[in-house]
Amino acid sequence: MQWARQCTSTDASSTNLDTPSPGEQQQQQHPEEAHDAGRGGDASSSDGSAGLGPGSESEMMEALTALAGAPWAQQRQRLDPGLYLVATPIGNLQDITLRALSVLRSASVVLAEDTRHTGKLLAAYGIHTQMQSYHAHNERGVAAKMVSRMVGSGEVMALVSDAGMPGISDPGAILVQAAIEAGVRVVPVPGACAFIAAAVASGLSTESLSFQGFLPPKTGARRARLATLVHNPATQLFYAPPHGLRTVLEDMVTVLGGSRKVVVARELTKLHEEFFRSDLQGALEEFTRREPRGEIVLVVAGADEGAQRYAQLVATLQQQPEGDGNGGDGDSATEGATGTGAAAVAPPPPPHLSQGAALEALLRRLLGQGLSTKGAAREAARLIPGQGRKEAYSLALTLAEQAKGAAGGGGGDN
Repeated sequence: MQWARQCTSTDASSTNLDTPSPGEQQQQQHPEEAHDAGRGGDASSSDGSAGLGPGSESEMMEALTALAGAPWAQQRQRLDPGLYLVATPIGNLQDITLRALSVLRSASVVLAEDTRHTGKLLAAYGIHTQMQSYHAHNERGVAAKMVSRMVGSGEVMALVSDAGMPGISDPGAILVQAAIEAGVRVVPVPGACAFIAAAVASGLSTESLSFQGFLPPKTGARRARLATLVHNPATQLFYAPPHGLRTVLEDMVTVLGGSRKVVVARELTKLHEEFFRSDLQGALEEFTRREPRGEIVLVVAGADEGAQRYAQLVATLQQQPEGDGNGGDGDSATEGATGTGAAAVAPPPPPHLSQGAALEALLRRLLGQGLSTKGAAREAARLIPGQGRKEAYSLALTLAEQAKGAAGGGGGDN
């Protein structure tokens, strides 16, 4: 019960609430059966008990009772009137922050997506603040009433979702907008967020992130949304229910291509937390073999612009006949690769030409359209990732000489 003894310290500044070591963490978390596999939003347990503490359930509750009973934890603060957006645990009960506990204890009302679920969280920390149901089916009516109370009586409202930050794939935006329009102060109380946790642990680029939430439930709409992301270089983040994971992966393979990297993050901060790293085709095969469980975050690599440009170029070269050297539309060989032609709904099929064969085909076409050897080499080096201009120029000279010989003529073209 070392963890409980640490939590009962009367000196708030010395209380140790650091995350335990991996071995201790496994002891502190509840098994998967506590998980509610059907709820949207950030991943969380269905009974709020995941990660309650070490040992048996009675020891866990004893530890939490000790924490909630510490003098520093029982104090209410005087908060400025306003709407406080409070992050709650996404799986492990210790995901909660000290500031969140203080706000929940000090608020006039806690607006909860599911009062039963939030009630267990509050009870675990000895918080008895009144709760009001606030969910997708009543949010407009409740929002108007709560804003009226905040404006008229200066009350403090704390908004929570079942897990993570309210308003992220959960109700909240309508209330926030109404509060802002009424001049009510809106205060974020940040904390756990499933897609951020998945992104930073995925190993994929976090330089640019694009959060997509849940994709549409119907195949056509889902594929249309994915088609808008084909050329987006940002790492894409999605929420996916376990029962719909396979169809989502199937559509991603169809629209984005099976070779794109993906990380399937599930059961975040819980005992059976998993990061499955593969490509989209591999993930589809894996989760066809086994039944996915728990709330899931998909972290999908952004578009490789160079690879896409090359694939589009190869597709163009394969589909169009070579130029015969008599001119014609000077953009026809490259417009598919440069984006000046019709936009592709999905990436072209994998290249069937080697880079050397693609270089030769492209140079023949560019020379046939009237470009100089230098100009053709420059364009080829731009369009083919990793292609050196010197090598392209040397081959362009050779091809130009061959064309002259075939035509029986002379004359330089530098």
